[in-house]
Amino acid sequence: MRTIHKNTSRPCSGKRVCGRTSLLVFSFYFLFFISCSTQKANWSNVQFHNTTAHYNIWWNGNESLKQALQLMETSCKDDYTRLLPVYKVATKEESMALYPQLDRAIEKSIKGIKKHSIFINGQEHVPYISKCYMLTAYATFYKHDLANAASTCQTLVAQYSTLCYDGQTLPRCRKLA
Repeated sequence: MRTIHKNTSRPCSGKRVCGRTSLLVFSFYFLFFISCSTQKANWSNVQFHNTTAHYNIWWNGNESLKQALQLMETSCKDDYTRLLPVYKVATKEESMALYPQLDRAIEKSIKGIKKHSIFINGQEHVPYISKCYMLTAYATFYKHDLANAASTCQTLVAQYSTLCYDGQTLPRCRKLA
């Protein structure tokens, strides 16, 4: 059965996609594959990688870290006979219950750094990569892997000392290291 296309008088078969639709699909795929490059710091590349690093990678990892911290808040009991700490940190045994959430946060942030970093000529072009580094540092800190947390912070300070996107990342990292 043949149908007539709305805007023209030429027939369109049901098996064949009309010209406008195929052009739209082709241009979408073309733009998608152009945006995937981490070798060039074009505006479209940076925006694509910043958006996907934020909403796909960092957000999910940050939610896992929040879940771990919430579990830690409910499981850790305060000892009022001693001086209370400013930050609640679980003991090594208590933090083992948080490992699945913390491992997921570390996995997500490392994935974001590997897949979405555009580090060209000593400059990182994707702002959420520094937040992925901080997420890794926080998660390893709460796992009581202090050597890796300090190493991550030192890497972050070394790479981003000239750039500071939010004014809070580097001071926090210096405190952790």
